[in-house]
Amino acid sequence: MNPSFPSRHLAVAVAAALALAACDAGPRVVAPTRETIPAPQAPSRVMAAATSGTVRMEAHFTDLRAGATQDMSILNHVIYLIDNAPAGSTIRAAVHNISANVVQAALHRAKDRGVAVYVVMSGNHHPGDPADDSDTSPEDLQAYLDSGAGTRFRWCVNGGTYTGEGWDGCIARHASAIMHSKLFLFSRTRDAAGVLRDNVSWFGSANLTYATGANTYNNTVTVYGDKTLYDNFVAKYWAPLWAKTSYANNDFYDSSSGRGYFGGSTFNLQVYASPEQETDLVYNRINYVEPDTACAIRVAENMFNDTRNNVAQLLVSKKQQGCWVSVAVGSIGSQALATLRNAGIAVRRINTHDKFILIKGRYAGSTETRRIVFTGSHNLSHSANYINDELFVKLEDDTIYAAFRYSWERMTADEDVYVYP
Repeated sequence: MNPSFPSRHLAVAVAAALALAACDAGPRVVAPTRETIPAPQAPSRVMAAATSGTVRMEAHFTDLRAGATQDMSILNHVIYLIDNAPAGSTIRAAVHNISANVVQAALHRAKDRGVAVYVVMSGNHHPGDPADDSDTSPEDLQAYLDSGAGTRFRWCVNGGTYTGEGWDGCIARHASAIMHSKLFLFSRTRDAAGVLRDNVSWFGSANLTYATGANTYNNTVTVYGDKTLYDNFVAKYWAPLWAKTSYANNDFYDSSSGRGYFGGSTFNLQVYASPEQETDLVYNRINYVEPDTACAIRVAENMFNDTRNNVAQLLVSKKQQGCWVSVAVGSIGSQALATLRNAGIAVRRINTHDKFILIKGRYAGSTETRRIVFTGSHNLSHSANYINDELFVKLEDDTIYAAFRYSWERMTADEDVYVYP
């Protein structure tokens, strides 16, 4: 164990997680009937919770084993957070797509009881954009929040129109850019134990849709009581998204100035925000792994494209130096697949929308074994690093790592998994 990040009741939390999973009768299926489904009266299943001082962190996951086609755990957790935001508080959201009617209904209720709700969404989901899937429900949310005035709901459509000209990112400036982040910031709400908390940050891989929030494997992390993280998210990321602030050469991330790069007060939490032009944010983080026979790297990615074959090559290098490496994907390019398979790295295809990397081993000069989780919206694609608005978040806690490891085991043991020969 890393002495700087003790287990904080690891055995208890993991046992509780397994007990909760065992007691759950299975994924709850909620039919997408517009605004007729009541909000849940209790928090969703918590796979893990860790505390460090006054800060609490929760991890949530979807589970699609045993033939399940939908798990509302993550969406129900977001609804719980929204419904427990008291009058006078503020909710800020920057989510690629919010079309699940149950989440929209919760945002309606929040506005009605006096919560200040602000939402920014990727322009490619505007109903007038040719790339849109004809779902008009985000437009309905916009109409409810501010009747199209742009004071509480904004589309990312910089430099063009809703007809596909220009770009659909907020900070990002590129013809094919999108705002792909998944972020909620609550000035006040309740944690899963029912305790009222300030400065709450929610992020992960799940969109607030049925297709990519409930019908695929996903993860989210919620951090309560970390004012440093919350304030940094608001000022250094959400505010530039809302203001549609651009940067020269579409280059947002700049660690030397702290732009697109900030942390929290605990859990060794660090945020890396795209677009970035000078480096590969994922490659650089994995490169800090110092291989030995105790090292393990697990990669779960919705997309692993050939344009990020450099990451595949780095994984091969780490394996050749002693690390155990395994990869699960929703889709993968032929070159990246060949790079991994030729090195004897197992690659599984599964119904996942996840974007997480787990590292166990010596890291960044450490002499002891560390357990690190990377999560967020960042696929292993060229767009994720160089073009889009994206989040890539590092955190370090043994309990949360164990929960992600448990989710990994469930996902890769799914009866629908396909192992590339």
